[in-house]
Amino acid sequence: MGIIGLPIAIYGYFAIPDQPTSSKARWLPPSQKQMAIDRMEVCRRRPVKRLTLKKLKDIFTSWPLYFFCAIFIAHVLGIRIYSYFNVWLKSTKKWSTSEVNLIPTAGYGAQIFFTLTYAWTSDAIGMRWPVIIAACVPALTGCIILSVWPAHNTPAMIAGWILTFLETGAGALIITWINEICSESAEHRIVIIGVVEAIAFTFQAWVPLFIYDTGKAPHFPIGYQMAAMFFAIEVVLTLCVWQVHKRWPLKVENEVEAD
Repeated sequence: MGIIGLPIAIYGYFAIPDQPTSSKARWLPPSQKQMAIDRMEVCRRRPVKRLTLKKLKDIFTSWPLYFFCAIFIAHVLGIRIYSYFNVWLKSTKKWSTSEVNLIPTAGYGAQIFFTLTYAWTSDAIGMRWPVIIAACVPALTGCIILSVWPAHNTPAMIAGWILTFLETGAGALIITWINEICSESAEHRIVIIGVVEAIAFTFQAWVPLFIYDTGKAPHFPIGYQMAAMFFAIEVVLTLCVWQVHKRWPLKVENEVEAD
């Protein structure tokens, strides 16, 4: 897997233009660099400054770091359930090996369509939180179907599994929301997004081992209920962030750097 990622990393080093104010991309003409800078100013996205101890203190005492860590942990632990669709199919002993590999592609296809739909819709309405909640609803519904366990109703079970795929696109909206809430401080955006993703995927590395016991497939004793809980928590925390941001918007003190 590292061999596959290596050429992409090398390509990214030269292809990704970095910050508009500090970009050294030779393929980007000056007019387009200025256009990017102008767009950043319209969105009040300030350029990256030196990361000081005072700035770090501001970041780690600000509410977005902790709320978004909690939301993203719930998100990644919730969507983890759909990766066990193949395990369920195989354990029922109703499907051939080719069918076990083929059937989940319906979920991945729906995932792509809904991810694009969430992005277009959130951009159209200029808000992230309603679409994040809307994305959680079908996945939560799918987990409820699986929790009820209509084992005799195979179409219902497959529908429940496919619905769990549909929340994945909310992850990109959460990251976008962080960028918007912390728009006035590039340091807040960089550090918070880094910490949020690192902590969330650390949880994803070990929590599923306890809640999705593959040895007890096709009926995971607490897996379906836990996934439903994670999506429900994501909905509640999204509403909390929406209200907290309305009442206590993030205020960033700009430090004056010495020449």
